[in-house]
Amino acid sequence: RQSATRAFGLPPERTDFQVGELTATGLPDASVDAVMVLDSFQFANGIDVARECARVLRPGGRIAVTGWEPVDRDDPNVSERMRACDIAGSLTAAGFTDVVREERPDWQQAERACWQEIVTHDPSEHPALASAVAEGRRSLDNRGKLRRLRVTAAAPA
Repeated sequence: RQSATRAFGLPPERTDFQVGELTATGLPDASVDAVMVLDSFQFANGIDVARECARVLRPGGRIAVTGWEPVDRDDPNVSERMRACDIAGSLTAAGFTDVVREERPDWQQAERACWQEIVTHDPSEHPALASAVAEGRRSLDNRGKLRRLRVTAAAPA
């Protein structure tokens, strides 16, 4: 909370974080000004995530989503879950307006460099490394199959 208050200039009483499920946050209707969904949109049904975000946002509130989508939705080498991910389409279907979808190849390059470094480590060095190295290998194997995105939109009025 303190970091967000400093970074965004928000008063502490207006800054809160809550852990919930993507499709069932537990927040009241129209209770927040902004929603951020970072690199997790693909882990649930996109339209269900978008509808939950629309439900909790005040009219005119903003959403920002980062994530990945397939370069080719018909590529059998991309998981079914990722082939189904359509962030902008889900937000539009849920009634969001001013939907802006931006590809972020610069982010993808930075992420690739990070994974290349991680996979050089011996997974037995630390319990968390086994998972990180495995994820790094999967991510590097998917290189060129996914595009990195940022999508922003306004909540339905």
